[in-house]
Amino acid sequence: AQQKQAWRELGHGTYAIVESDAHFLQELPKHERAVCHLFTPGAIDGEMLHVHMRKLAAAHLETYFCQLDAELAPVMMQMISVAQMPALLLCRGGRVIGQLTGVDRSFTAEGVAFELAQSGMLDFEDGTQYERTAGGCTAATAHRGGGGEGDSSSDEDDRAEGRGPSGVHSDEEDDLSD
Repeated sequence: AQQKQAWRELGHGTYAIVESDAHFLQELPKHERAVCHLFTPGAIDGEMLHVHMRKLAAAHLETYFCQLDAELAPVMMQMISVAQMPALLLCRGGRVIGQLTGVDRSFTAEGVAFELAQSGMLDFEDGTQYERTAGGCTAATAHRGGGGEGDSSSDEDDRAEGRGPSGVHSDEEDDLSD
């Protein structure tokens, strides 16, 4: 109970709006785990992902969830290589350690949560229920159908296509704490 309260005091449990790359760089060191939705305003994929991020923020207090308009983050866009928008920046200990990019519109909040858990960004528990709506998982795992029955692809397939098993495209850590 004390840990949950401490997280709430840091802004966990809400889907925070980060107003600039400077604001992001100030916030990042405060959180052991953070997921930042980097988006382009007006893009339907980004709007769909916002819906799921709000649900995840409310359900997973252990992780800080925020959103950042890429147009308001020119310095950060130069510091990291974003393969495709929208992107989820995966942050641990004040550093961007990877990213999940693209959106498969058929996925649900559960699919996004599972993929984030594979990257160690949140504690996924079977049975956690999120309201079902369309949209919001990365294209990297879309071909797997969410990892359900009938999944004929493998981690070897992913490695052959240049992806890790979690769909994270970045092999290098980007230190944004400077």
